[in-house]
Amino acid sequence: MKYGTKDGDYDAERYWGDRYKKHDLHLAASGRETKTDEENSEFYKAQADILLRLCNEMGISISNPRVLEIGCGAGYYTEIFHNLHPADLTCIDIADDLFLKLKIKFPNVHFVKKDISKELLEDTFDTIFMVNVIYNIVAREKFDFSMENVKQCLKKNGNFIIGPVFEKEKRKMFHLHYWSIDQVRNHFPDYLVSIKKFNFGVFLFIKNKSNQF
Repeated sequence: MKYGTKDGDYDAERYWGDRYKKHDLHLAASGRETKTDEENSEFYKAQADILLRLCNEMGISISNPRVLEIGCGAGYYTEIFHNLHPADLTCIDIADDLFLKLKIKFPNVHFVKKDISKELLEDTFDTIFMVNVIYNIVAREKFDFSMENVKQCLKKNGNFIIGPVFEKEKRKMFHLHYWSIDQVRNHFPDYLVSIKKFNFGVFLFIKNKSNQF
């Protein structure tokens, strides 16, 4: 297998870097490769509309001082968050092949190359989004590291929005692992967790009610 490794994981940095080089800023770069731009756009728009509505219902303002987007890809959600005028927006991705063009498009956004599954996040944030990313982390130890990584940089009363996750865990293809609601929630035992349905999975809205930060 071109990207797979003997331990059942895959070379995520190379895989996503190759996809970004192939598709540039088209949504297939981080969306569904088998779909057209129009089909990907329809999917992303429907998802974003639901996500923003849920954020509004939950009283989550994206205009908070510090917002982090994990896995910015071709910048679809980056543009949405940018247009909501947070005081500070940081976007990270495992591959930086699209950063040059994204920096031109969004000069006030901080783009950082980082692997959430093995490199510690720096600084703390009021709102953290991890949308359409968690199922691309397939190894259990990397999943666990990612969740603890987010946990250590979420401010008190901060919000972590993650999804889709699912009722049951399921491995699918070399680069897809559908993690369960409980597997995510187990990393945040003292946090307030709200579950919101979305098509084939759910979004989790996790609020830091602990004493940290």
